[in-house]
Amino acid sequence: MEEKVEVKESEAGQRRTLLGRGKRKASQKSFRREALVFCYLCMLIPLLQWLIFWLYVNLQTIMLAFKNPLTNQWDVKANYEWLWRTQIAIDSNSAKYNGTLIQAFGNTMLFFGIALFFTLPMSVIISYFIYKKIWGYKVFRLAFYLPAVLPSLVMTTVFQQVTQSGGIIDQIFGGVPLSGLLETPETARGAVIAYVLLCSFTTNVLLFSGGMARVPMEVIEAARLDGVGPFQEIIFLIVPLIWPTVTTQIILAFTNMFNGGGPVLLLTQGKNGTTTISYWLFYQIAGTGRTAIPDGGAGVYRVSAVGLVLTAIAVPRILIVRKIFDKVEPVEY
Repeated sequence: MEEKVEVKESEAGQRRTLLGRGKRKASQKSFRREALVFCYLCMLIPLLQWLIFWLYVNLQTIMLAFKNPLTNQWDVKANYEWLWRTQIAIDSNSAKYNGTLIQAFGNTMLFFGIALFFTLPMSVIISYFIYKKIWGYKVFRLAFYLPAVLPSLVMTTVFQQVTQSGGIIDQIFGGVPLSGLLETPETARGAVIAYVLLCSFTTNVLLFSGGMARVPMEVIEAARLDGVGPFQEIIFLIVPLIWPTVTTQIILAFTNMFNGGGPVLLLTQGKNGTTTISYWLFYQIAGTGRTAIPDGGAGVYRVSAVGLVLTAIAVPRILIVRKIFDKVEPVEY
């Protein structure tokens, strides 16, 4: 009898164990199911945003690039013929390029070159001096961070007041050559470049300073004991140690190749030879350029065509640059 009772209790215990395992498995499956539902619901909003505001918009842009702006019918050549005839082809009478898009392209490439070959290296040097905490580095840090704190509208307004005819410089010095910089074709582009140089170090300095702050002091002290000077230190130690940040900024510079040029809208409205591609696109859609031409509604179609051409130019360059920098292995520390 005792053996039978023990067997029954053993079987009951096994049943309870199996039942408990079954409940735990069911509970785990329910938890996993609920977790997956929660994750999918969290992804639903960004997915809808991507589908509506990126995929749909870009598909519409591609379709508009191959439609006739006057008839809204499919026409592969209409927008590109207009682009070549009015913006690119050379005028036989004046031996100059037609339109302002070529000028805008040249200005944009100029700003891109300045950002890549001047602003970026100078940002590394400025960040290095701030990192080394030279005398007065807090003043320099404030001066370079200030444009990020103040709104661009305030900065451009102050710059206009300082450089315009009858402005502060005129009142203090009385008609020096610096007055009216934004008002004459000979000096307007240089003034915009000066403003861009004045306000373009902020983001780069912040990122490079953060990268340098992570550099181990043991490496710097060992290099100092070996007699490494400041120039060798920044070239052979600092730059390799913050190389991922440098390459990221270079790739971003190529990504924003056609978006550069500074606040032309706020400073000159594209006058006096200062227009850029980004401002030209804005002018065709939202500026007076939309109503300045008889077929003003054609701006959307033509801007779509120009955007498609610029994308075809920019994407291969970005991929090539990224592939080149991916071959350089970063220093791990």
